[in-house]
Amino acid sequence: PFMSSCAPANSFNTQAASEDESTFNEADEALLAPNEYAPNPDRTLENLVVEAAKPADEAAILSKYKHLDPKKQVPANLLKTALLYWDANPARFPSKTHIAIVDFSIKSKKDRFFLINMKTGGVELHHVAHGSKSDKNGDGIPETFSNINNSNMSSLGVYRASEPYDSSKFGYSMRLDGLSSTNSLVRKRAIVLHPAWYVKETDLYAPGKTYGCLGMSSSVSKDVINKLKNGSLIYVGLSKPNQVLK
Repeated sequence: PFMSSCAPANSFNTQAASEDESTFNEADEALLAPNEYAPNPDRTLENLVVEAAKPADEAAILSKYKHLDPKKQVPANLLKTALLYWDANPARFPSKTHIAIVDFSIKSKKDRFFLINMKTGGVELHHVAHGSKSDKNGDGIPETFSNINNSNMSSLGVYRASEPYDSSKFGYSMRLDGLSSTNSLVRKRAIVLHPAWYVKETDLYAPGKTYGCLGMSSSVSKDVINKLKNGSLIYVGLSKPNQVLK
């Protein structure tokens, strides 16, 4: 349910979200946090940057996952890319019960975070916010993406859901590691998945925007984190690749 103070659409605007986040900077905390994928102090995130392996027989691999998404709710091209990467790189994803796909070709007021149960094939649909500078015209669809610190933009690519932690500002959150050249610096940028008061599980209001993080409704974020934490795949992509990538 909504708080009584919520007003129509513009109550969940960029300014409101930015003001909330501008008082909070987790960069130092994120850099100093334990990282189970980089146990050596001198090992930087760049060592973890990888691109998807190219399977020899895509059809044979994809046939193993026919049970997924029986209602065909997930963008097919994004699901295909995610599954091929996930199957070709099992060691990179120690947590294998769920994967998640984010489609930033879909407007922010719609469900565009797809949480997939790899055993049952079922799909949960959720709302998720994008970076404020990725959507400069404010139409709810990000057009520009970046891997640069302080860009306030979202990053496309394959992520590994990593360790959960208690954020001093947002509460129960989860750190992310970028495994693509387009998102390799997300941990250094303190890009995480966190609950956000300006994201609601409704199509009635456009959510606010983040500084590049994946912001989700607090009504679902804890459950999503617990299903993905410590090594699941998250693929952030564009089902309609007509947006400008920078």
